[in-house]
Amino acid sequence: NRALTGRRFKPDRNGEISATTIDSFYVNTCGLIKLDVEGGEFGALKGAALTIERFHPFLLIEMLGEASDWAVAELLKAWGYRRCFERGVDKGFRYEG
Repeated sequence: NRALTGRRFKPDRNGEISATTIDSFYVNTCGLIKLDVEGGEFGALKGAALTIERFHPFLLIEMLGEASDWAVAELLKAWGYRRCFERGVDKGFRYEG
């Protein structure tokens, strides 16, 4: 859905950025989730847990730090995902049950 992609959120007067979870969109299908959330990967994945559980999409995630990389990899492993490629900071994960 074009309306769900490419959104840019601007900080309000207090410097806060409003956000929403992927699960709150109630999509009918999902084959790919691309995350570029500057260190918020773990939280973003938790906010997409129902969508991921339902559709098992391919996950393409930009991860910059080792701590984030490890926590995300462990979470996805527990969900049945395996890293299938790595290109620079981008990592791809495929569901293998």
